[in-house]
Amino acid sequence: MILKLAWRNIWRNRRRSTITMSSILFGVFFAVLLRALQLGTYDRIIDNVVSSFIGYAQIHAHGYWDDPVLDNALEQGSLPEEITSSVGEVRGVFPRIESFALCATETKTEGGLIVGLEARREEPMLGLEDKLVAGEVFQADDAAVLLAAGLARNLSLSVGDTLVVLGQGYHGVTAAGKYPVCGIVKFPSPDMNLRLVLLPLAEGQRLFGAEGLATSLVLLIDEPRHLDAVVAQVEAGLDMERYEIRSWRQIVPELLQTIQADNAGGLIMVLILYLVIVFGIFGTLLMMMNEREFEFGVLLSVGMNRGKLIATTLCELVILALMGVGAGMVVAYPVQRYFHHNPIRFSGEGGEAFESFGWEPLMVATADPMIPLTHAIGVLILTLLLSLYAVVKIRRLHPVQAMRR
Repeated sequence: MILKLAWRNIWRNRRRSTITMSSILFGVFFAVLLRALQLGTYDRIIDNVVSSFIGYAQIHAHGYWDDPVLDNALEQGSLPEEITSSVGEVRGVFPRIESFALCATETKTEGGLIVGLEARREEPMLGLEDKLVAGEVFQADDAAVLLAAGLARNLSLSVGDTLVVLGQGYHGVTAAGKYPVCGIVKFPSPDMNLRLVLLPLAEGQRLFGAEGLATSLVLLIDEPRHLDAVVAQVEAGLDMERYEIRSWRQIVPELLQTIQADNAGGLIMVLILYLVIVFGIFGTLLMMMNEREFEFGVLLSVGMNRGKLIATTLCELVILALMGVGAGMVVAYPVQRYFHHNPIRFSGEGGEAFESFGWEPLMVATADPMIPLTHAIGVLILTLLLSLYAVVKIRRLHPVQAMRR
């Protein structure tokens, strides 16, 4: 009976009910969209910088992280196979050798990060085939390089041209070589796009005079959310007097700190949005209670139980909240999915601001369905807390005074 009365009361004043549901709907919609874009952008940044190049974790020789030079390289030996076989969530361990060197043509020079790696083995992580804009990926026994698109542009190089590399190798030997450019790749991270030079692992070791050595072993893992457990498991099997392991949070702490700082600002924005939602819902609740004060006075005067009146009013508010929240989720999720597949790309000053942090200049929404659900529950709880005002109002209501207004 109470549910039936509550349903009829809702649609007796369609305008008031529509305003209340609209307040809740737009609150859920904007909260979901704001948070989905923020978290999705963080995931994209981490994917661009971490999972597509750095890796979620790396193993080095003990002391390399404090002094990252070729002299502190490690002998890879059978270590990659031992880790892959002993830790189930590690899908691959890839040796790399890297160092900074001078990259030159006949008329131009740029500093570059020279990275020797096994491109075909690392394809599941690097995705070089998808990043190619010209040429092809080198084979393991080639003596050729892949250039990042930004570096190739700065050096005015294209496929087939020759790149000269000059630097310092293992134990101070001269590292010098001339390599044909076999391909040009475009990385989503602007920072990597301006400095990366990739070449086969064996050729990189020969260039730096470090045959059989690697500066790092990059771990490819199945589930990034299990990163801490995987790192702990790998660490337990390593001789920590000879090796050290670092997760991406330690390798690029500035990225983590920037995301945390930006996330704090985003949470403040969500809090402000929730305050707007609270005032909007409370305003419509005040309007409803004032409009119905005479009605409540009459019902109490004719003998209606005050508890049943409170239950009926609360039931109305719960139904309105559920309808508003449900509509908000239905409207928000397709928009969230749209921006997941169609990111917002920035240009001009906005794009430059992103690139100044080394980020791809776009915002993409996460497709996580828990975002709409989480904020829908949050708005629902807020609405139910605000409905306590109606309970207090009815409990203190004097029928005669209410009917005189």
